Amino acid sequence: MATTPTQWPGSGLPNPQEKVEEQFEDVLTCARRVGFDSFDTMALHYYTRNFHPASAVAQEQRLSRNRRLPELLAGLRKQSSTWSNWQRRGYQDEMLKAAGEVYRMEYTEFHKADGNSSENDSVNEVPLEDMVSGNYNS
Repeated sequence: MATTPTQWPGSGLPNPQEKVEEQFEDVLTCARRVGFDSFDTMALHYYTRNFHPASAVAQEQRLSRNRRLPELLAGLRKQSSTWSNWQRRGYQDEMLKAAGEVYRMEYTEFHKADGNSSENDSVNEVPLEDMVSGNYNS
């Protein structure tokens, strides 16, 4: 009896476990062959480098930053609940730092637009992770 492989959400790629592992082994081998020490390093460079604006990779990067990166982050957020606490910790720490940075930028922009900002105004420097866990004095 033949079974239809399930799909990675949004990708159209079949994902029988053995096939996926084989595909990732190939991707990791290729990444190392071209000089990246890991897939993560390759992805970091892809999202953070400034490529020639007219290049195909720059065009793909712009689309990816706008469309696929948010989906990737949402997928990581959802799937991280299935990871062990140890595996999840670094991801959660970075997400809290990112949320804190967004909060500070939004706060600053709001006060600038409202006309109530001065150079001495700053957001309370309580780390966001402390606010979330309740470990601070307001």
